[in-house]
Amino acid sequence: MNRKLDDDKRITSFEEDFKKRYNRDVKIWREVFVEGIKFNKAVIDIEYSGSTYVLTEYLTEEQATDYVTLDINDKSHRYKRYIDAEIHVADLIGEQNGNSN
Repeated sequence: MNRKLDDDKRITSFEEDFKKRYNRDVKIWREVFVEGIKFNKAVIDIEYSGSTYVLTEYLTEEQATDYVTLDINDKSHRYKRYIDAEIHVADLIGEQNGNSN
């Protein structure tokens, strides 16, 4: 990963929400990119047990989700909705440790 994950970009409220939804303790960082006066993408890094999952949400001119990519190691997956990518991450985390906490 080329980006530095600064503690000031860590989003503990996202971590708490992830814990409530999927019963997993993760660390989450978010970086938002702006073009002009509008957001054009947000990058979310989810770290769990030594693995990092990178979700990039691309936005339309109207600030709605256009699509989301999930990058894991050298593989990239594409989704229409952020929640679909997040669920995939939760599933991968479950597989990583045999669905135990």
